[in-house]
Amino acid sequence: MFGFKKNNHVSTVIIDGTDVITDDQQITTTTWQQRHVPSNIGLILAKAVNMSNDTLDAALVAYVRTRGLTMPLYQPYHRIVFSRQSGISGNVWHHGSDYHIAVKGMPEKVLELCDMSENERESITTQLHAMSATGAIIVAVATGIFLHPIKHLKDIKQNDKLSFVGFVSMQVTISSEARKLSAKITTERLNVYLCTGQHQAAAYYIAYQLGIATTLADVFDNRRLDIDGAPDVRSIVSLTKVYARCMPDDRKQIFSAIKVIDPTAVIITTPDDLKKLLAK
Repeated sequence: MFGFKKNNHVSTVIIDGTDVITDDQQITTTTWQQRHVPSNIGLILAKAVNMSNDTLDAALVAYVRTRGLTMPLYQPYHRIVFSRQSGISGNVWHHGSDYHIAVKGMPEKVLELCDMSENERESITTQLHAMSATGAIIVAVATGIFLHPIKHLKDIKQNDKLSFVGFVSMQVTISSEARKLSAKITTERLNVYLCTGQHQAAAYYIAYQLGIATTLADVFDNRRLDIDGAPDVRSIVSLTKVYARCMPDDRKQIFSAIKVIDPTAVIITTPDDLKKLLAK
């Protein structure tokens, strides 16, 4: 966070991550899976979660435990770390000659790796759209068993396919401090930017509650930066306040571009930073 200076009026604030403004005590988690799928989504999710301090990972762990299930007591054979390119994270577990993989991530990315008929894909996609329309954060869950070692998603061979298990839906609300910030945006004409790793629909829902987005078009999906001919970041920040699917390099570019517009801009990365801002 850029330090606050006494008696300096803050006109521009950059929120780095939705954890800063969401209430982690108010995450409602539900699941959906096809009836014919034998795998229990809670059991697969327990094996897919990378234990971390991330609010959503914590919510997934809490969901698993409220279902009377336990997290694995031993370490996985290998962890698959989330990246923007893959959009997926998870774990590989080694049992005898078998390598069990359990993953979670961006629905469109997970579904690409799954074996299913066109009718099934259409039905699942329809369900995904229905769940996304509520503004919830949607995570897809899949699993597979292979006879060869897997350390990266690229190790999944062309004929290897995962089995789709289901979707996890997480509805989040902004915190009481964030609601105060929302009022401050109006009364003090505060410029607020939001950068998050969440997908566009989830980022929009949170930004709408905060009062800095009115339509989905107000949210820039940073995956567009990977496309040839993508607009320059400096031109984007002059028109856009909300950024989805932000990776660390994206954040650096966005923050630097905003600081050109307003050198006094402050970055808040924790709820405590937000409290300090509100106390000014």
